[in-house]
Amino acid sequence: MSQKRAAFKIGYRSVVGHGDRWFLNATFDLTLGDKEEAQEAIRTLLQTRGGEQPIQDRSAGSVFKNPKGNLPPA
Repeated sequence: MSQKRAAFKIGYRSVVGHGDRWFLNATFDLTLGDKEEAQEAIRTLLQTRGGEQPIQDRSAGSVFKNPKGNLPPA
């Protein structure tokens, strides 16, 4: 059985769909983007995370803070 994305309500860490059915695989239709633009976006993200996350502090567990607001982490 094959389903399109529109058949599901997709959220961050959740998918609402057809009752007791499960995903066995997925095919993603991606488009090739600009390499330089992607690398710059990654650099910006890493700089932002480095300034917001306490990775230099000692920790016996997770070093990540929850984001402010109701936003999912990147």
